[in-house]
Amino acid sequence: MNDQYIESFFGGGFSEITALIGQNGVGKSTLFEFIIRNLTNFGNGGSTEYNDGDFFAVFSNLILIKNQELIKNQEELRLLGYKIEEYKETANLFLRLVGTGYEHIEYAYYSNVFDYKREYDSFQLNDISINNLLIQDSVDNQEHVILYWFVYAEIKRQIDFLTDIKFTAPFKLPSKLFIDISKNVYKYKHLIQLSDIEQHELGSIIQMFSVGVPENVSEKTELLLFQNLLKYRSFIEPETFKGVDSAIFQDILLRKSVHKSELSPSQIEELRNILNVIEKFQQLQRTERINIYNSNDKISIEYSISENNDAFFQFNDSINKLMGVDTFLGYSWAGISSGEKALLSLFGRLNFAGKNSEKDPDFIKNKILLMIDECDLYFHPEWQRRLLKMLIDTLPLIFHEKESIQLILSSHSPFIISDLPNSSIIFLKKLPTDRLKPNGEFYPVVEDSSKFETFGANIHTLLTNAFFLQDGLIGEFAKTKIFQIIDELEKIETLNEEEVNSFKKRISIIGEPMIRKKIFELLYRKVGNDDLRKRKEILERELEELKNKLENRNHEEG
Repeated sequence: MNDQYIESFFGGGFSEITALIGQNGVGKSTLFEFIIRNLTNFGNGGSTEYNDGDFFAVFSNLILIKNQELIKNQEELRLLGYKIEEYKETANLFLRLVGTGYEHIEYAYYSNVFDYKREYDSFQLNDISINNLLIQDSVDNQEHVILYWFVYAEIKRQIDFLTDIKFTAPFKLPSKLFIDISKNVYKYKHLIQLSDIEQHELGSIIQMFSVGVPENVSEKTELLLFQNLLKYRSFIEPETFKGVDSAIFQDILLRKSVHKSELSPSQIEELRNILNVIEKFQQLQRTERINIYNSNDKISIEYSISENNDAFFQFNDSINKLMGVDTFLGYSWAGISSGEKALLSLFGRLNFAGKNSEKDPDFIKNKILLMIDECDLYFHPEWQRRLLKMLIDTLPLIFHEKESIQLILSSHSPFIISDLPNSSIIFLKKLPTDRLKPNGEFYPVVEDSSKFETFGANIHTLLTNAFFLQDGLIGEFAKTKIFQIIDELEKIETLNEEEVNSFKKRISIIGEPMIRKKIFELLYRKVGNDDLRKRKEILERELEELKNKLENRNHEEG
């Protein structure tokens, strides 16, 4: 029981936020793996079994235990109201939770660590890790194609996020966005060829593709959009346009009207949706913020980003209504940094998970457990400082259909810690090497979080805690060079002028004033009284530096 738990501390949308903090290799990702393997591997077709060794897991007042030796005070816990059950090798952990309410939790997992391995084949996991999306976004299993389509799909997720949530980014959006319209229609894991359409006896659509070549690049773009959507929709719903004469399609595109007695209500509805895309493209043109470039394999629209991008979003939405997660559009930002891409990627994938959230009415998942591994990866310290607030503000908008969100983060950042009470943090560390397992592995242990004052603590205080930096606040290379200078000065008996000047140069670049002062004093003792004048000059120069720093600080504060 957590006596320090504060109800609704993070807002009404969250049941809890927990951070896993620790050095590399202490088991942060292993905890995510345990949850994924044991709680998401159940479906109507069966389950996948894993052997995760000895463990115990606590679910509200239910404790499932693999090895009875792990908990010595079982009777005391039972008196406190806990129910302890043994977890046998052949049982699936998920099955033991049926009827407890935990079966109504959806699971989502984000990781931006790319090691090109696909670990999880889970029935109930909404996997938005880069490893999984690289495969899901690919057209086939050829490596060069996988990366190409992942990039396009990733940017589309970012644009979808900006369209759906109207997120205000903590940076200025790039000024240019390129929209590429492919002249070959692609479907997820399938390249639609003309032969595919012929197979469905849609020859009239094929005929239309070779009739008329408009001179105007805008008209070429409209025709390409119309053709691509017809091909795609005809492949998905092959009965929709079967038998329709190509002249009707040409007249519809020319007149932008679907009032044709030869068409059925469903055909009219389909064509209205396609013409809506053309209309939204024309509205995008009227913004006068686009340039269009025609090439052999695509038409590219260069769109200038502004404060009001509604026309672009509406164009994007009109196609998404017909295409779903598949598209013949490609997007690429111009002038955006890797950190900015990483932030858009994070929220774009989270929004993608929200759009693909389970909505089975017979098996309602009204809660979500969201796992974000290495949440601060790629982010500047200022963005690390703001990240948790952005997540708290945005996740309830993305998962608005969920009753509650439980968020588990792993991080190395003290900025994340300063936004969380110590009761919401799990500190993991390794035991000393003399307490290794027989196979040489270490035992990760949980540090008592009450020893750390975290919420609202300044970053310097958190960094100086031995939990983060056991060997001080200086980089290892600088530390080595400083000790090298000290060692050389202690061993040397006399110094000539050239050697003195060499030491002065090396000492003067040390940024910490106290360390620099102490090493200079060591140098002066070696120089002796003959160099008092030079020593006086150095001290006067240091005094002048300190005066300048003080004046600059007073100016900034004033």
